Amino acid sequence: MAVSTGTFKVGAGQTYTNWAAAAADLAATLTGNIEFQQGANSADTAVGAFVTDLAGFNFTVSNNSAPAGDPTAGFKGTFSVAGSQTTWAFSNTGGACTVEMKDLNWDATVSSGTSAVVSWISLGAGVTAIVHDNLLEGENFMEPMKIFLSTAAGFHVYNNVFWGAASANGLQLRNAPTGSIIENNTSWGNKQGFDCSNLNVDVRNNLAFGNTTADFLDIATLTNGFNNVSEDATAGNANWGGTGTNNITGITPANEIISTDDTMENFMKAKAGGSIEDGGVTVVISGNDHGIRTNVRPHAGNFTIGADEIIVSGGKPVIGGVVGEVVCSGAVQTLVFT
Repeated sequence: MAVSTGTFKVGAGQTYTNWAAAAADLAATLTGNIEFQQGANSADTAVGAFVTDLAGFNFTVSNNSAPAGDPTAGFKGTFSVAGSQTTWAFSNTGGACTVEMKDLNWDATVSSGTSAVVSWISLGAGVTAIVHDNLLEGENFMEPMKIFLSTAAGFHVYNNVFWGAASANGLQLRNAPTGSIIENNTSWGNKQGFDCSNLNVDVRNNLAFGNTTADFLDIATLTNGFNNVSEDATAGNANWGGTGTNNITGITPANEIISTDDTMENFMKAKAGGSIEDGGVTVVISGNDHGIRTNVRPHAGNFTIGADEIIVSGGKPVIGGVVGEVVCSGAVQTLVFT
C-alpha cells in the first residue's frame, strides 16, 4: 500500500527494513506532510529512488536517534549499491513547501563512478530544499552528495560533514538554483572538497582540508565566497568570481580540528584557538542557530567556521534543539564542556 502522508520508521525491525523499501512504497502524489525516520540501523543493497508530486506538502527524512556529529552514536544507514545510493526527484503541483534531510549518518561502502550517496535530481517550483546536520561518507568515486537540480526555490545546505570520496567531490553542485546557500559545512578526505561548478551561489563559513586536488573547485565565474577556510590556496579572496571576502587559506589542520578519525566521538570537532574558532561571518540560513554537535551558534557573539561550533565557558548546551541549563544541587560543582 503506497503511503502519502504520516510518519514512518526505517531500519531493522521497523516499518521499512531499509531506505529502498521506503522509497518503493511512496505514493505518486502526497496528500499531507510525510516523514521517514531512521528508526534503527539499516543496510541497503538497492537504489532508494524517492519520486513523488509534493502537491504543496512537506517531505522530511530524519533520524530518530541523531548522531549529533558523532559517527559512533545514533542510528546509521549503510549502502552498497552499484550506482547512486539514493535519488531524489520531486515535482510540485501545489504551493510552497520544503524537502528536508537532517540528522542522518549515511555511509557508502562501495565505489561507483559519477554516483553519490545522495543525488538530488529535481525539485518542483516553489520547493525549498534544506539539508543539515548530516554525516555523509562517500567511498572513492562515490560522492557524499550531488545536486543536479535548478528549478527549486532554493537549496540550503548547512552543518554537514562530507568525506571519503578519494577520487571525487565531497559536495558537488552540478546545478543549483541561483541564491542557494552553502553554509557551515566541512569537507575532508575527498579529491575535491566543494565543487561549485561556477554557479551563482553563496558559499559561507565552510571548512575544507585534506582534499587531494582542491579544497574549493570551479568558483571563478559567479560563485560568492565569504569566510571560508582551505588548507590549500583555493579559498583565497581573488579566486571567487562573484564576491570573495575574509576567506582564509593555508591552515594547519591539527590547529583547527581535534580528530579526523571517523571511528572516534570527536571526529571533526573544532579545536579552540585556531583560525576557525571565531572566523565566521553571521549566518543567513534560518535555523542555523547551532552547530552539528548542538552547541549554540553564535558563541559569545562569534561564529565558528565549519560544521561544528565551539562552546565557550558560560555557554548553554542545546538539548533536542532547546537551549538548556545544567542545575546542580548541594555543593558548588564545576562543569567543563569540551
